[in-house]
Amino acid sequence: MHLIGRNVSVRNFIDEDFPVFYHLVSDQENHQRSGLEYVTDKKIAKKLFKKYKELPSSYAITLVNNSMVGIIELNERGITADLKKTREIGFIIDRQFRRKGIGSEAISLLIDYSFNELGLIELWAAVETDNLPTKNLLNKLKFKFIYQVNQNSLLTDNHVPLNFYLLKP
Repeated sequence: MHLIGRNVSVRNFIDEDFPVFYHLVSDQENHQRSGLEYVTDKKIAKKLFKKYKELPSSYAITLVNNSMVGIIELNERGITADLKKTREIGFIIDRQFRRKGIGSEAISLLIDYSFNELGLIELWAAVETDNLPTKNLLNKLKFKFIYQVNQNSLLTDNHVPLNFYLLKP
């Protein structure tokens, strides 16, 4: 896939993306913000990158010069008939490129693709309740808050409250 916007593109991963991919997965804050895997061992990160390249639902967010600045995903929510036409969007942008409209444009490209090309009927997004920039972005893109759940953290015994948002065409 290759979606082209005014300032960003959403495309399949290429080998040259690995340094930025490694930078993203080795930043613990990215794990905390988006649930992205946290890996500091470069060999393990290369295996993870290979898996991301093979996934049909994970893409690189790039600038017009084709340099990767983030990851965006369009994940299935289940295999039942009711869920076949729904997906969940997840994304992370490198710290130095946040709050510059990159996430908004990349998500907008994926929204258009999802509804117009894939024929989806729902897009979902989950965000931690204290992640105000992402919540504001989802609201700006017309996602509607639907419900909140407490997810158990795998790293601690804490419960992580998540807000789920829904967008329909």
